Amino acid sequence: MISQLVPLSLPFSTSSSPSRRLLRPDLGHRRYLGLALALFSALAVAPTLAQTEDEAAKAAAATACDTGATSPLDPQGKAPPSYIFDMNPTFNTNVTGDLIAACRTAALAFPDEQRFAIQLARAMYLDFKNTETILPTVRRFAENGHIEAQHLLWRMSSGKIDPLRNPTEANHMLNLLRNAAEAGHAEALLDIYNLRRDGGLLKRDDSEALRWADRMANLPTQGPGGDWAHKAEFEAMGPWRDAAPHLPRHIG
Repeated sequence: MISQLVPLSLPFSTSSSPSRRLLRPDLGHRRYLGLALALFSALAVAPTLAQTEDEAAKAAAATACDTGATSPLDPQGKAPPSYIFDMNPTFNTNVTGDLIAACRTAALAFPDEQRFAIQLARAMYLDFKNTETILPTVRRFAENGHIEAQHLLWRMSSGKIDPLRNPTEANHMLNLLRNAAEAGHAEALLDIYNLRRDGGLLKRDDSEALRWADRMANLPTQGPGGDWAHKAEFEAMGPWRDAAPHLPRHIG
């Protein structure tokens, strides 16, 4: 026969009154339990807050990249487009750096959104040290029919074109320029207008210059995310477009 029972150790203490022997919770244990629950809740919430902040930062980068670097005539455009010459008109290096950082974050965060890759390339183009780095991306987009990339590739290559040594490459670049102009790309129209007015890589032709000038005066809508802010100003450059053969040599 068991002569003595060993009492269980419970987180309760008995009343000091032998007549009542009521059990009550130990306040110390309750306090520790509350602290443990609070710590557990904090640990559970912390990753959620960090994740929310990370998602917000990515969304902010995407918005900044779209606002500052959306390409003209890009069917995926989410904001009114900017041409290269009005992306950073004051050549402020901080503006360029911030735009590059935003577009890089967006391109990494949303790899399926192809527009961020070309927008990053456009932002990096503003930093003249990056032209060789972005060339493969620009070329890939250009060969796939991206209008802004076609003009940007022309812009990056035009100073190096030698039609005597490499007529095939020269014709290819001129075709990219012509295709962008036909699509209604304002900078491409301006470039081909000046080539036809001045001669050089293209034979001087006042009637062709006048045709391109007329196209400049009637630009198509420049993007699904909103129209180009300077479209009306560009179209209304002056009555010179009807003045052949005395066309101005350069516009703007």
